[in-house]
Amino acid sequence: MSNELVARAQLFGALEGGLSNWSREVFEKGAEKVIELCKSGEYKEDVTNILKSNGHQVLEKLEELGIGFIVPGSQFDELPAPPIGLTFKGDIELLNHRSIAIVGTRNPTQYGAKVASEMAANFVDREWAVVSGGAYGIDSSAHKGALIAEGETIAVLASGLDIYYPAGNARLFSAIEENGLLISEYMPGSKALPFRFLNRNRIIAAIAEGTMVVEAAF
Repeated sequence: MSNELVARAQLFGALEGGLSNWSREVFEKGAEKVIELCKSGEYKEDVTNILKSNGHQVLEKLEELGIGFIVPGSQFDELPAPPIGLTFKGDIELLNHRSIAIVGTRNPTQYGAKVASEMAANFVDREWAVVSGGAYGIDSSAHKGALIAEGETIAVLASGLDIYYPAGNARLFSAIEENGLLISEYMPGSKALPFRFLNRNRIIAAIAEGTMVVEAAF
């Protein structure tokens, strides 16, 4: 276990995902250096939570819950706020698989849902993974279309991986965990709040080679 991984876990356990100031600091300096600067009083921001956090304990908690933790790869480097860490359940190697994001409204027409499912199946046939956000509507149709076609799908959640949101998709998330990948930049116990959905969307965009919007709400 590397010192950088433990340092990332310490920051991950203390900070809200998607905070651009801290994310860029970690990206440019490394997590170990950022923590060192916190201890020396370099930052004007309140660093109490960072100094109280314990990277080893964060990793142990995740392991107890059956949740993995990784340092994000280079595909996230161009984001204004690269994730400090990512938690996961399932096959993490799918992040290296070519993939397409299929997203859209939570209240699609029957036609839109059908199109999303068929598009997902068509990409699976061409050996692409399908990425979406696990929400009701187009997201669910895309995930289900990929699974029905016996393909691979990635769901990026706006909550901790111990909280399946929306709860009505719990069976779908369990199927994705078994046959794909669940990803989040939030600690267990984190609820799906509105701003976290916006932060989640940038993760979807970074993972996928392209994004297809089937139907969008006005």
